[in-house]
Amino acid sequence: MHRKHGFTLIELLVVIAIIAILASILFPVFSRARAKARQSKCMANLKQLGLAFSMYSQDYDELLPCWAVGAIGNNDNGPAQGAYTWDTQLMPYMRNREILLCPDSPYGKTSEQDGGLQIRSYAMTRYTGDAWQQNNATSVGFQPCPIDYPPRPAETVLLTEKGNRGIGIVGDAAAETAEQSHGCTGFGLETRMYHNEGKMFLYLDGHVKWSGRGSGPFAANYGEGSCPGSYKAYEPHGPGHFEFYYDWPQ
Repeated sequence: MHRKHGFTLIELLVVIAIIAILASILFPVFSRARAKARQSKCMANLKQLGLAFSMYSQDYDELLPCWAVGAIGNNDNGPAQGAYTWDTQLMPYMRNREILLCPDSPYGKTSEQDGGLQIRSYAMTRYTGDAWQQNNATSVGFQPCPIDYPPRPAETVLLTEKGNRGIGIVGDAAAETAEQSHGCTGFGLETRMYHNEGKMFLYLDGHVKWSGRGSGPFAANYGEGSCPGSYKAYEPHGPGHFEFYYDWPQ
């Protein structure tokens, strides 16, 4: 008769070592695959939002929405207080609200500050949503930007990843630089990245592209030699600045 025997200690240690090696190889691969899937979902969100902007402009004489209108003097205001941000204005053109949330948002899914509202992960650039008001003493309120005014739409950012406030809330609805992830200089500025040390950007022509910090919109620097005195309304001028029409790519 043959005597049955189990694994020796050395054999067990070898098997455990092999499993550990395989795990160390495969886990990062799986992690990168999940991160890539989340980034693809964010890209799909922005593409759908780009279509919403396009449909809005078709209904409103080729004008883009302002980043916000109404009672926008308080960052905590929303539709209930008479403030209507760009996402509120686009709501009739959206399939659902979930496209406003990036799955890689560093701020989670809901805003406790805003009563548990879903977070809005994207902000409209001020140079598309408020291109002239800060520099035009005769204007009353914000002036909508015609969608065909910026001379290089394929390089003009329409939405960037920024925001820890709820859908429809004034706070974080507009962005002045590519670096911002929340607030602005002097008002709780944070500069977190969303995807692999970079962000996704929706451009005025409707395409979406990822750029790493230090490249793309982060590095773009226009209008520095022709800035009016009030040009530094929220952020000092420099690379990644998209606050006024002077910042439009030329």
